[in-house]
Amino acid sequence: MKFNEAEYATLERMEGYEPVAYLCPAGVPTIGFGHTIAAGPPRVTGEDVGVMRVSKIDARQILRTDIESFSADVRRVIKVNLNNNQFTAVVLFTHNVGIGNLLKSSALKSINAGRFDEVPAKMLLWKKARDPSTGKLRVLNGLVRRRKYEGDLFMRPVTRSLAAVEDRQVIAARGMVEQDTGTPMVKSTTNIAAAVAAAAPAAAAAGTAFQSVGEALGGWPTVVLASVAILAAAYIIIERRRHAQESGV
Repeated sequence: MKFNEAEYATLERMEGYEPVAYLCPAGVPTIGFGHTIAAGPPRVTGEDVGVMRVSKIDARQILRTDIESFSADVRRVIKVNLNNNQFTAVVLFTHNVGIGNLLKSSALKSINAGRFDEVPAKMLLWKKARDPSTGKLRVLNGLVRRRKYEGDLFMRPVTRSLAAVEDRQVIAARGMVEQDTGTPMVKSTTNIAAAVAAAAPAAAAAGTAFQSVGEALGGWPTVVLASVAILAAAYIIIERRRHAQESGV
């Protein structure tokens, strides 16, 4: 079970970036992308409100650290197998309400009982926050929208194409592959280099075959014929790879 990489962008939009520490509607000191003291370091207290600052780059790193921490918490309390969408939805929920509230929630009970169809409605119960001025609970539209999103994500099937996109995002983020620039297969320098490398054995064999002919003709035809052989072999392999790519092979 892992957190969907694409949901970081969604979470950033839902939380919004606040460079200076502030009090959220529930009166909790918060900074960056919804970071509170409950999520771990850095500590944000009432004394930091209006004073403590964080850059967007640092706020994003803090968010990732928070999600990794909550992901570990969720893995410890979930007793059934969840797909990545289900797991991500629970982590998003926990990021907002806290691990303590997840533990006592009916949503967790339904999850561990395998009654997944109940989960969205159980999550939606957590749509209220205590008004710091009155001490009373009140429904917040922002929480309603977030609970609905989490519930929809929990019930959303994981498609093979989505999983492939997420895997590519993870690999690209680690700098392990060339970034997709939309360059057609036949124009990609990476693929051309691979094709030429693959063509090298065939070209070498062709060159050996033509060498005796070249010597008989005075030597210079060897260079011409070998060059033609290399180009022909490379072209054939490139075309085969392009065809395979277009055919989804």
